[in-house]
Amino acid sequence: ESELDFVKETIKENLNLNKTIEVIKFIPLFSTSREGDSASQFHSKCNGKSNSLVLVKTKAGKRFGGFTSLHWSYASNNYANDSNSFLFSLDNRECYKYNSGYGIYCYSSYGPTFGGGFDLYLTNNCLSNNDSSTSQSSFNYNGKDYALNGSSNFTVEVYEVYQVNV
Repeated sequence: ESELDFVKETIKENLNLNKTIEVIKFIPLFSTSREGDSASQFHSKCNGKSNSLVLVKTKAGKRFGGFTSLHWSYASNNYANDSNSFLFSLDNRECYKYNSGYGIYCYSSYGPTFGGGFDLYLTNNCLSNNDSSTSQSSFNYNGKDYALNGSSNFTVEVYEVYQVNV
């Protein structure tokens, strides 16, 4: 199974879609390789767009991401409950479903942030600092510590955001 098919199957399963994965399309919204790594650029491209998929590659080579059905300005400077949100590891081919708390955190000076305890947090200027992080708060990691990244903090090599057309 290709990584793309894994992501599409995960979306299909978590959104309970009664469609084949071939109909799921990804529309590019943002990439640090095109727009840079400022939170303001992320928000200028992604606010108001629902069903977004975030893909992350760290400088250590870890690959993971998350999905939210809400848009990133849904709850300006606040948490938002999104039971459709989930996180996943491309390296482990595992999905971590929303458990409780909050699905996302919308804050104008942060990049994409999932979970009430910042389960996945991408900082402003994340390509040049080690402040982005993972934790375990709002998603079910099946007993695995640091399931996304293998540790707490990381430096981003690249992250991209896509609108998922289902």
